Amino acid sequence: MFLSSSSSSTRRNADAPCRPSICQQSHFTPLTVPNPILAAQAIKNPTEIAGFRRAYERDGLAWVRWIAELEERLVGKGERVTEWEAAERLTRYREKGEEFAGVS
Repeated sequence: MFLSSSSSSTRRNADAPCRPSICQQSHFTPLTVPNPILAAQAIKNPTEIAGFRRAYERDGLAWVRWIAELEERLVGKGERVTEWEAAERLTRYREKGEEFAGVS
């Protein structure tokens, strides 16, 4: 956050932290500016994009296997499955996949 004494060219961000000793008891107004590093990090290169695609494909395979099991248990066998059990089974399918590094 930057402080500016020119109120015509500043934007006040209501969510920005402002210490009373600086902002409220003086003529300064908080001024927020975009962080250029965050914008640069948002741009992904072809290697990163390919990695995301492979990860989604692996996760999609786990989902398909999980849904097939869930459907068999619920519809085919008439079992009751709790949300916890379903989530645990999905995690087990994900763990079987290559390059699994943990639940995020």
